Amino acid sequence: MQLAKPVCVASFVVLGLAATALAQNKAPEAESYDGFALKQDLESCHTHIGGGCSFALGYVRGIVAFDQTTGGGSDASWKSCIPDGIRNGEFGDVVLKYIADHPTSQHEPAWAVVFDAMPSAYPCPVKTKK
Repeated sequence: MQLAKPVCVASFVVLGLAATALAQNKAPEAESYDGFALKQDLESCHTHIGGGCSFALGYVRGIVAFDQTTGGGSDASWKSCIPDGIRNGEFGDVVLKYIADHPTSQHEPAWAVVFDAMPSAYPCPVKTKK
C-alpha cells in the first residue's frame, strides 16, 4: 500500500504536465492575446471552424458571461445590456465590427476589446430623472 500514494501523485504530475503542454499548443498566452490575434481567430470562423475560431468564440463568450455576471466590473463604461438569445457567432461578429470601426483596438488586450465592443452594440437604456 505504500506504493499507491507516490504512483497517484506521479500520475497527477504527468497529467498536469500533459495538459499544460496541450494548452500551450492550442491556446495563446493570455498576455499576448491581443485584438489583432482575436480578429484573426474570429475571421477564421467565416471560412472554417477550427481551433482558432473555437478558442476565440469561447474567449468572447467567457468575457461576455463575466460582464453579465458582474455588470461590467467597476467601470460603468463597460456596462452592456445584452438581450437574451444572442448566439456566440453574433458576439464574434460584434467584436469584428468593433475592431473594423476602431482599428487601433487591435493593439489592445483581447479582453479589453471585447469589453469595449459589447456596450457599443448593446448599450443600456439611458435612465432619465423625473
